Amino acid sequence: MELYSNPIVVKVQNGTTRSNSQSLCRTCRFAHIIKGFNNEHEVRCGRVDPSLRIRYDVAECTEYEHATAPTLGRMEDTAWILMTKKTGNVIGFVNPEEWKKLNPEDDEGRRRRR
Repeated sequence: MELYSNPIVVKVQNGTTRSNSQSLCRTCRFAHIIKGFNNEHEVRCGRVDPSLRIRYDVAECTEYEHATAPTLGRMEDTAWILMTKKTGNVIGFVNPEEWKKLNPEDDEGRRRRR
């Protein structure tokens, strides 16, 4: 009689990170990294506290933003806006310049949120 005819597969999530992984700070928009000549470096976090010195490689961070990813404000500036039908208006996309002409007060409110 075979006790274990079907092997059990266990998938570990959020386990130990690989030791050769780079710190998230290296690609974070808010990191201030100072590198020395002898492979020394100092990292400070501008998002949490500019005086906070990070003394270890970071695997996860709730405030992480990739440095090359566009910000919400940048995406809003380049987005086309879908207009819904109002009396006398045409349904369709408008570019940001047209939106500003049609809704000057909304543009100011959107800019303050950045």
